[in-house]
Amino acid sequence: MAARDLLVILNNPISRRDLPLTMADVHNRTNEIAFNTSLIREFSAIQHMAAAVDEEDGERVHMGAVRLHVISGTALMRDLSISSKFNTDWSFILKLHDLGHAAAERWLNDRFDGVGIASTFDPAEIYASETIGRAV
Repeated sequence: MAARDLLVILNNPISRRDLPLTMADVHNRTNEIAFNTSLIREFSAIQHMAAAVDEEDGERVHMGAVRLHVISGTALMRDLSISSKFNTDWSFILKLHDLGHAAAERWLNDRFDGVGIASTFDPAEIYASETIGRAV
């Protein structure tokens, strides 16, 4: 039996608190937006696929083709400057590791019971909470 659960680790901020001011920051933010657009389209396609009509039996709906789960660190990542992507300082890498570990622990505590049963991804948690009152 093929696995039907997909776990996505989201580490690219959907939104930023501050507007990019330098040309380098504008360029980097443009890349983030382009990446996020593709990712959001993929999320949408996966969600729509979950209710796609079975081609062999047009009366039957093929529910739950993929159960989507997302561990998001974007709320923490958006507080970092765009230039932090180039920070290779060991203490910074350890900080990112610790933040990622904490996000994974929260997800495991809150959502792991849904794996193998239903999608635990709630788009409103990522899209709505990140865009209200923030710069793009």
